[in-house]
Amino acid sequence: MKCIRIYWVFLLMVLISSCHKEGDTSSPLVEFYTPAANSSYSVLDTIMVNIRVTDNVMVQWVKLSVVNSNHITALHEISFQPNTADFNLNMPYVIDDIYLNSGTYYICVMASDGQNQTTSYRQIYISGIPRKLTGIIAITKNQTLSKIIRVDSLLMQHNLSTSTTDIAYSELDSRNQLLFMSGKYTLPLTAFNLNTLQSNWSILNQATPPFPYFENLNFASNSVLYVCFNNGNLRGYISTGSTVFSTNADMNWIPTTTCLQNLFLLCDKKNLSGQQHQMYVYFSMTGYLLQQISLNDFATMEMVSKNSSSVYLIGNLNGVGTIKLYSVSNNSTANVNTSMLQAFTSVKQLDSQYILISSNSNIYIFDMINEVLSPLFPGISATQIQVDDITNQIYLAHQNTIKIYSWPALSFQNEISFTDTVSSFHLLYNK
Repeated sequence: MKCIRIYWVFLLMVLISSCHKEGDTSSPLVEFYTPAANSSYSVLDTIMVNIRVTDNVMVQWVKLSVVNSNHITALHEISFQPNTADFNLNMPYVIDDIYLNSGTYYICVMASDGQNQTTSYRQIYISGIPRKLTGIIAITKNQTLSKIIRVDSLLMQHNLSTSTTDIAYSELDSRNQLLFMSGKYTLPLTAFNLNTLQSNWSILNQATPPFPYFENLNFASNSVLYVCFNNGNLRGYISTGSTVFSTNADMNWIPTTTCLQNLFLLCDKKNLSGQQHQMYVYFSMTGYLLQQISLNDFATMEMVSKNSSSVYLIGNLNGVGTIKLYSVSNNSTANVNTSMLQAFTSVKQLDSQYILISSNSNIYIFDMINEVLSPLFPGISATQIQVDDITNQIYLAHQNTIKIYSWPALSFQNEISFTDTVSSFHLLYNK
């Protein structure tokens, strides 16, 4: 009799347990009231989100966010812990990222009862704030002073900083409104905030003259600042100053310039004791060396991608402007016939077909499709070239002026004159 009672008690527990498990297989249900499907918004608009989440037992938590077409979080996530079977949410959700690009997005609602989870989406369209030119950041020098000058949209000049240190290299991050700059011997690598006019972070210059500490700065399309060090180091920093890329230093080979090419980082390195150069190719995510090739006495000034596997190397060979085509897939180089007699002084990609190249007496245009170098501005030279891809304007710096020309009409638009020589300048955008 006792055994029979134990059997029935055990059977009852199994039945109760089975019923409990069956009840937990139901996921929460999400109902969208607003926004309506395919609603359109602009950055800084407010989305009124009205949803209902129900569950047969209890809604333990709910998470609300906006994701892009790849279901990657694009805007901030908000979490709730209702602990009720019926949860209604009616709240404003601000599109507060001014850097958000135009496109299709989704209101994403995730809900869980502790055992089961569900995810629901409501498609919307968001128009981003248009990218526009907001000014020019120029670095000018005389015999004793270096100045950082901001030129606004009305071409009015505003002095942001004056120092006695020599600014040798500079790059600009418009998204974070940061001017990266460094000297050869004294000025540290500094992330200068253009809004606060203060340094966000810096790296000490440990130069032992006559050897500099920094060799060059290159800001890439992945928003990483690649820094070439004279001791052979090559490192990448993000806007916060964190290191995201590093290679093993080779004291005999000094990095001089870099180029991000798909999954790879290309770097021209010069020999410590001679004029020899080599091209190094690293995996951009790990810093591991893939391959290298000798460039002999050719010194790369700039690299411009031709396609997914080839890069143009623009530089000088024994004082003569030279263009080479480097194949990443074959690890080989080929000369491009340019018939140059002078050295190149500045390089800037104009668009997907053309590259602007300056010598001491002319500015040329290189056609990447036909591989032809032709004079564009005869009798005009530039120490630096910049291109505004929004207004199709070309900016040429020479001595103490920046001249502006239209493209493709090549008509003169304006001229900005400074008190001192323009050593470098950058176009500043709102994002």
